[in-house]
Amino acid sequence: MSTETAISVASTSFWDDAQKFELIQRVAVMFSKSPLVPKEYQGAGGVGSCVIAMNMASRMGADPIMVMQNLYMVHGRPGWSSQFLVACFNQTGRFEPIRYEFSGTEGKDDWGCTAVSKDLAAGGDELRGPKITIKIAKAEGWYGKNGSKWQTMPELMLRYRSAAWLVRTIAPELAMGLQTAEENSDAEQPSVTVVDPPKTSATSRTEALAERLTADEEAKPAKKKEGVPSIHMVLSAAILKAADIEALTKLNEELQSCADDLTAAELAELTGLMDKAAKTLPSRDL
Repeated sequence: MSTETAISVASTSFWDDAQKFELIQRVAVMFSKSPLVPKEYQGAGGVGSCVIAMNMASRMGADPIMVMQNLYMVHGRPGWSSQFLVACFNQTGRFEPIRYEFSGTEGKDDWGCTAVSKDLAAGGDELRGPKITIKIAKAEGWYGKNGSKWQTMPELMLRYRSAAWLVRTIAPELAMGLQTAEENSDAEQPSVTVVDPPKTSATSRTEALAERLTADEEAKPAKKKEGVPSIHMVLSAAILKAADIEALTKLNEELQSCADDLTAAELAELTGLMDKAAKTLPSRDL
């Protein structure tokens, strides 16, 4: 399937349409199998991220691969690369390409940069973003962080930051509410206490899933002598037995939580099975 087809699929409303939802998942699975996409989008666990990236690409009028390659996770927050944000602004056709005006003395705290453009739709009115100076970088704590690029390449960082602020001031829809990766890197990393979860085998996870799915039944089936069925088998059987939309919704949550234990083919098969089951229930929305 071509990139143009992928964009057209994502541009339609698929969240409440089982057929379209199944189609976009096929495209997402295709992307997740490609070594050309970043590792965050690869494998069964990356299918959901591929769907989100395709949706964002369609809203921006951008190529899905370009979005995937320029959307970074820093301190657990998604952010655009500054180059990508500037490129999106320059290619809209609504504005003149960004240029940069420097003021103050290089190497001093008053050295600063202002991103400037023109609004072509308004007869060429000048657009000026907030001025970014080294003094601001120090006051905000960007300059003094360990490994800060502000100390080694201050001119580039002044350009990136002033451009990002211009875009969010003049055309915030392009950033879609996200900061740049550089801004996320400059932000204070939240303090997180990491607790390693207890390690469980695939068998124990399957047993736990089977127990949850049969918790409301009057009698639980006896464990087969030949061993514990796979997660794929347990979910398939439960989907076919779902009596109402509430049960199917719970199964959808179970499917998402078990995605890492399924192959891409199994995940796609279970999703298709769930879509078909939804059509026979009172409501088609999961």
